[in-house]
Amino acid sequence: MEIRPNLEERRELSSIMGERIRSIEFEMKKILLEENPFLLPDRWYKDDPIIHYLWSGGKRLRPILCLFACEAVGGDWRKSLPTAAGIEFLHTFTLIHDDIMDKSEIRRGKPSLHSVWGEPIAITAGDTLYSLAFKAFLKNAEIEGVTHEQVNRVIDIAVKKCISLAKGQTMDIMFERIEKISTEDYMEMARMKTSSMIELALVAGAVIGNGEDNEIASLENIGRNVGLAFQIQDDILDIEGIETGKPKALDLERRKKTLIVIHSLENANERDREKLASFMRGEDMPVDDIVEVLKRTGSIEFARRKVRELLDRARREIESLEGNTGRYYLEKTIEYIMNRRR
Repeated sequence: MEIRPNLEERRELSSIMGERIRSIEFEMKKILLEENPFLLPDRWYKDDPIIHYLWSGGKRLRPILCLFACEAVGGDWRKSLPTAAGIEFLHTFTLIHDDIMDKSEIRRGKPSLHSVWGEPIAITAGDTLYSLAFKAFLKNAEIEGVTHEQVNRVIDIAVKKCISLAKGQTMDIMFERIEKISTEDYMEMARMKTSSMIELALVAGAVIGNGEDNEIASLENIGRNVGLAFQIQDDILDIEGIETGKPKALDLERRKKTLIVIHSLENANERDREKLASFMRGEDMPVDDIVEVLKRTGSIEFARRKVRELLDRARREIESLEGNTGRYYLEKTIEYIMNRRR
C-alpha cells in the first residue's frame, strides 16, 4: 500500500523542512565565504561554477536526513549542521561527475555544469566541492559538545561510502559492456551507487548526535533500503517521464540496464526478449514499443513491488528507534522522498 501523508502532515513537514533547509544553506554559505573556494575572480562569484549546482533547485534531502537522524538518537540537530553542509557539498560533487560520465546535458531542468563550462572546469568544480565537504566535516569539531573522535568517525565513514559509491558507478558503466546482468547484480550496484550517500547522511547525523551502536546500525540499514528504493523509483520515473526535468525514457534511450529492463529480459516471452535484446544492443526502434514490452512482461509493476518491499524493511528499522520528534520527521521525510514525481 502506497504511503500518502495527509494534508496537515504535509504542511507540518513542509514547514519543518523549510526551517532546516534555511539553516543548512546558511551553514553552506558561511563555509563558502570562510574558505573562498571559488574558481573565478571574486567579482564574478555569483556566476562561479562552484555555485552552479549548489543553488540550482536541489531539495537538500540528504542533509535534512542527517539533521533528523541526529535528532532521532537524542542529539541537538543544530550541532550537526557543518556535517550536513558537507554532505550536500559531497552530493553535489557526485552529480557533477555523474553528468559528465552520462553525458547529461540537463540537470534539474537546467543546463548541466559541463554543458555550460566544459568538462575540464566541471571536473575541477566537482573536485573542489569534494575537498570542501571534508573541510566542512572538520569544522564540526569547532562546535561545542562535538568531539574530534566523533568527527574522525564521520570522516572515516565518508571515505568508505565514497569508495563504495565509486565502485557502484564503475559497475553501472561496466554493465553497458556486459550483455547478461542479473537482478542481484543490479541491486548490488544500486546499493553502492545510490544508497551510499543516504547511508552516510543518516549514520553521520547519528554519530554527531551520540547515537548508540545499535541505533547507528539501524539508521545505516534504513539508508540502504531507502537508497535502493530511491534508485528503483528513479527507474520507474524515467519510463513514465512525469515532471522529472528530463526527457521521457532517457535512460532507456541510452540502453541503461535498469532493474525493469533486466527483469524483462529474464521473464519476457521469446519474441519480446529478442526485441528487447536487439534494442539494448543498439538496434534502432521506437522507444514506445520497448516500453510496451516492459509493460507486457510486468516489469514496471515488479519494480513497484520491489520499492514497497524495501520501504517496508525501512519502516521496520525506523520502528526500532526510540519514539521522538526526530524519528517522526525522519519517517515523514522518507515518505516524502518516495512520493516524489521528480
